Amino acid sequence: MNRNIKRNKMQRAWHKYKKLIYLMIVVLIIIIAIIVAIVKAVGAKPDKKKKPEETTTPVETTTPVQTQEVTEPVTQEPETTTEEPTTVSSDIVKAPAEEEFANESFFDDAVFIGDTFISGIDLYGFIDKKKLVFNENWTIGKAVSNGLGTVASSNANKVFIEIGINDLNNENNNGDKVFESYKTLINGVREKLPNATVYVISTFPVTSAYEAKDNTAINNDDVTKLNQLLSEYEGIRFLNVNKSISDDNGDLNAELSSNGLNIKKAYYGFILNLIAEMAQ
Repeated sequence: MNRNIKRNKMQRAWHKYKKLIYLMIVVLIIIIAIIVAIVKAVGAKPDKKKKPEETTTPVETTTPVQTQEVTEPVTQEPETTTEEPTTVSSDIVKAPAEEEFANESFFDDAVFIGDTFISGIDLYGFIDKKKLVFNENWTIGKAVSNGLGTVASSNANKVFIEIGINDLNNENNNGDKVFESYKTLINGVREKLPNATVYVISTFPVTSAYEAKDNTAINNDDVTKLNQLLSEYEGIRFLNVNKSISDDNGDLNAELSSNGLNIKKAYYGFILNLIAEMAQ
């Protein structure tokens, strides 16, 4: 009986105070939660400070300036050919004078082929006859037919050609035609003596008085044309003697010839010396 009374009292007390108890429990829970939160906020160990991100300063990769090598310009050697270049030796111009022949030794290894002028060299005894291949009446064609064999047998290192006036003394010929014949002679010499230097001496003009004769077909304009073409021909050395033996009109200086065609003996030394100077 007493036990039931106590139980009832407790039940009544519970019902009476249960709301308060619940409220207190809730408040307590809230307080505990607040305390836990504060403890966590205050007492919790702070996070380790993050190391500041390393700012990597980019290493400047300085590309070394390449020092460009200054190379000397390559000077290309000119191509060597077996042919001697054409050389117009017109830079040597002299007033004609009576001279002694002083350059004979220069022609020791030479041979001459031609017509009238070469005939005079033999006639006046300026050069050994063995070095002369000529006929005063030769045309270029006859020189090819009759002279090339002798030129070849000479084994000369220098070949001097002076010819053409007899070809021009033909009314059917002119400078262009004679030049075509001349090329045959030049090429024949080069074939026979491939290692020799071929010198072509300008075909001499005649005096104006000789040109005016009725019995000649020689025209100094054709002489000039022939020499111009020869001066441009490859593989030879052209020796322009005419600038020193002509007058202002391009005709042969009358003082150098007694007949208007052939050179006087007194001027052979001058012309041969001039040829030697030009050829050196």
